[in-house]
Amino acid sequence: MPSLASLQWELAAVAFGVGTHLAVTLLLLLRYLDTRGRPVLWWAAAYAFLTAHEVAEVALGAAVSPAWMAGRHLLKLAAALLLLGSFPAYRRFLRWASAAAVLAVLAAWMIGLAGHPWPWGALPPSFVAGVLFVVAARRYHRVEEPRRDPATTLVTWGLALTGLLALGYPFVRPQEWGALVGVLLAGLFTLMLGVGWIVRSWRDTRELELLNSIAGALNRLTNVGESAQEALRLVARLLGIEAGWIFLREGDQLSLAASFGLPAPLAAEANLRMGGDCHCLRLLAEDRLPLAVNAVDCQRLAQVGIAHTRHASVPLRASTRTLGLMNLVLPGGRTFSDRELQMLSTVGHQIGLAVERGLLFGELAAKERTRGELLEKLITAHEDERRRIARELHDEAGQALTALIVNLELAAQEESPDRVRAHLIQLRDLAERTLAEIRRLIYDLRPSILDDLGLVAALRWYAKSLLDPRGITWSLSVSGIASRLPPAMETVAFRLVQEALANVQRHSRATAVTVSLALVGRELRVRIEDNGQGFDAQRIRTAGRDGGFGLIGMRERVELVGGRWEAHSRPGAGTIITATLPLREAGAEQ
Repeated sequence: MPSLASLQWELAAVAFGVGTHLAVTLLLLLRYLDTRGRPVLWWAAAYAFLTAHEVAEVALGAAVSPAWMAGRHLLKLAAALLLLGSFPAYRRFLRWASAAAVLAVLAAWMIGLAGHPWPWGALPPSFVAGVLFVVAARRYHRVEEPRRDPATTLVTWGLALTGLLALGYPFVRPQEWGALVGVLLAGLFTLMLGVGWIVRSWRDTRELELLNSIAGALNRLTNVGESAQEALRLVARLLGIEAGWIFLREGDQLSLAASFGLPAPLAAEANLRMGGDCHCLRLLAEDRLPLAVNAVDCQRLAQVGIAHTRHASVPLRASTRTLGLMNLVLPGGRTFSDRELQMLSTVGHQIGLAVERGLLFGELAAKERTRGELLEKLITAHEDERRRIARELHDEAGQALTALIVNLELAAQEESPDRVRAHLIQLRDLAERTLAEIRRLIYDLRPSILDDLGLVAALRWYAKSLLDPRGITWSLSVSGIASRLPPAMETVAFRLVQEALANVQRHSRATAVTVSLALVGRELRVRIEDNGQGFDAQRIRTAGRDGGFGLIGMRERVELVGGRWEAHSRPGAGTIITATLPLREAGAEQ
């Protein structure tokens, strides 16, 4: 009769084995309810069968009927088949594995009837179950290999050791201590698997929280620098990184935009130490950083005498381009797993999109400011133009009509036919001059030649009337235009050239101008080139109250019809203005 201490130990072992299986079953069921992942449901069902198997193992004892033994084997095999079926790639083998399991149970039953339940009767089903568990462990390891984390190792070995235990169990079970040792070992291996699932769930939750936190922070912030700094802080907190920094693209260069925990020598002279070229930036420029990369040796850390010079480099990619680079300094002996690198690549993409959005937001805000200033300038220009027309009508046409009235009165008082004739001749000349002046005002507002004869004739007339009196040589070349263009395109092209030639006449001090028109496919390409004094083309991007609205007006007019516009110039080198207009009917400012 066993002692009380021995009985307590046996009860503890049974409680541990069965309780562990039940706890893991509940854990997997809760995981399924949380994720709704079908494979997890298969695993939960498998461990429910294993729990029933462990209960049967304890309840049956050593001396049992062949039918009860077959039922015990069937529970273990059902668990193994469910594990195999949790992997879609192996489901095509499920039919054959089920057939092998049924044959193994029948063999166990028949051998049991012959009086040899242990070990020979238990050997066929134990062998099949053991092989299935080991195959499931191998498949799980291959599927989860990119993670390379402790959770994957625990789950893999939990499955594998359970399979190895099944292979040797027919020879252990007949021993007096065999049932309890088997239940205890099965509980230990299941505990390994359960701990692995808990660690995996915890890491998945942390990663999800990080991604959600970063997404929330990046969605709240529109300032590029603040977005980069907050994202870097969150990544460092999750991964336990002590230092890191982010480079962002400014024009053709990458410069420091955010940093966290920089070593003192680098932090003290950040503008100097963190500027210029380095190994990781060259890798990025050569497109050799498609994803997050472990262990890039850092020249900046080495130059200031830091012992651990390795960091992970994460490119910050947006929709169509790479906008920067995030470097995370690795403590001594630390490397990121493939899973962590994949997550960092996702984070890098998030940051890249946020940076791109911030840049676009800044560009939009700048365009809105420029558009507002341009509208203000346009209203002022309209008022100035009205005042000019009113003044010219008053000074020219008004005075001419007054002179006509006076001369008519004088002619009416004359008695001599010759003097009347002289007055009439003066009146005719005065009327012709007045008519010419009114026509000039009308042509400035809207040249009728553009409507009557088209773009080419209107440009010849305008260049001749504007440039010839000022001694500026000009030429107009036309290619591919055999008929009239859509009215909207003709208006935009005429206003573009009109503004460009007006700028040449007012500002450039040029002696020669070339205007080119070329119809290529469904596009009209316009080019105006002069040999004047040129200007700083950068001012077209920052023009505001300091001027440059003529250039901005040209660009706005072209972009409103879906075209492209560029200005190339530098002081002393003349100016080239190009525009490409789509050939379609579209509204344009008149």
